[in-house]
Amino acid sequence: MVGIFLTTFNLWEQTQRCLESFRRCTEGRCRLLILDNCSDDGTPQRLREMGHEVWISPERVSLPRAMNLGTAAFMDDPEVEYIGWIENDMILLPRWLDNLVAVLREHPEIGKLGATHLTGEVPDDGEVLARIERERNWLRLGNAIPWLMPKWAVAEVGPHDEGFVHGGAYEDWDYNNRLLERGIPVMVTRRSLVWHGCNATTRGALQPVGAEEQNRAYYSRKWGHLHWGWCHPGAALERRLW
Repeated sequence: MVGIFLTTFNLWEQTQRCLESFRRCTEGRCRLLILDNCSDDGTPQRLREMGHEVWISPERVSLPRAMNLGTAAFMDDPEVEYIGWIENDMILLPRWLDNLVAVLREHPEIGKLGATHLTGEVPDDGEVLARIERERNWLRLGNAIPWLMPKWAVAEVGPHDEGFVHGGAYEDWDYNNRLLERGIPVMVTRRSLVWHGCNATTRGALQPVGAEEQNRAYYSRKWGHLHWGWCHPGAALERRLW
């Protein structure tokens, strides 16, 4: 079984659209856990009315903290084999999860696998979808959301570093570095597709003033500006693995 957690904070209409695509396009055994970060627009109540498993934080927490809560819940579930995260501004496309699982089964050495993002309008033209289908055997080093991790990789690396203020990518790059240090690949596949065009996630709604600068400084103290050539804003584009 796959455990997927979704982080929410307000933005109900956006969350509803994401969940509808999850319902239509997610196959196989999956446990969806929604982590709500003290929404004040009625989101938690609506989610529970829809029958979803919802955990409401008693206070607003950072994104790394929410990620750790989500992964911990699934690490304690003996039926869960893979753990993943989605954001509420995504529209998931058919077989997005089944194909992530299939790639991880074909390549059990991969510790973190992301889907490929489409932007702009959601493709509904048959020829466009057929072309994308033909190109789906592409696998590369990189980082993307949603991601899926086998439990063994989570156990190997441990929790996200809660020293990062709220969130916004540095905590993700830090986690990737920790995987790479252990020789565990972090990859992206075109066999799994999601639409992620509006980039209006709960991260921006909660990001404190000055958090970007604090996270950049914290990341630099840990890794230096070009550690692994990994996704750091100061790295040359050709050295980024995304």
